[in-house]
Amino acid sequence: MFLSFLSEIKDSCFFLWSLLYSTRGDYMRPKIILVSEEGYANNIPHFMIPCDYGTAVGNAGGLPLVALDATHPHVYESLGDGLLLTGGTDLHYGRYGDVYAKGEALPSTLSLSREAFEFELCRLFLQTGKPIFGIGRGLQVLNAVLGGTLHHHIDNHRRTDENGVFGYIEHPLTVTTTGALSTLLPNEVNSCHHQAIKELGNGLIAIATAGDVVEAAAHET
Repeated sequence: MFLSFLSEIKDSCFFLWSLLYSTRGDYMRPKIILVSEEGYANNIPHFMIPCDYGTAVGNAGGLPLVALDATHPHVYESLGDGLLLTGGTDLHYGRYGDVYAKGEALPSTLSLSREAFEFELCRLFLQTGKPIFGIGRGLQVLNAVLGGTLHHHIDNHRRTDENGVFGYIEHPLTVTTTGALSTLLPNEVNSCHHQAIKELGNGLIAIATAGDVVEAAAHET
């Protein structure tokens, strides 16, 4: 079984890692695979990932391992006990069977190499039944891998200042599930995204929404 959650409740999500692996000692900390973003700093190519992800995995008792070599996804799958798909940039429309409109420019933030790596890792972890968490963009990756689609743009789920810088916006969350998962989901969240699930992937069930927007999902298994 794998669970997919929005970034704003990631601390609650990582609490589940503690529950899943609480019987292991420190020397057997579960190894959680993360994929970094590619970028430049001072014109030098870098791998980049927000520190909060690794800190949260560590605080929950896991050992975060950042996968940097996209040519060996099978090795990372064999090493990892779980996969964490983090937030980030938009997905290319082609990942879920859509096309760009005539004259529509590709976003400058696309990371096709990261997409390919994450999609392959996701498929491998699904095949072996190892747990997967998707946060923000990561939820969209999971949805696309399972055959779902995305809205190209939605309004009112991020703030833009006078300089065009995006920020978080608060809005209520409606929990649509019961049981243990419902206790981890808040009544209000901070969002900063402009894409969202349109059609749920095979086996995915919406467990929290904001209006018509799916903010959290879990697999039916």
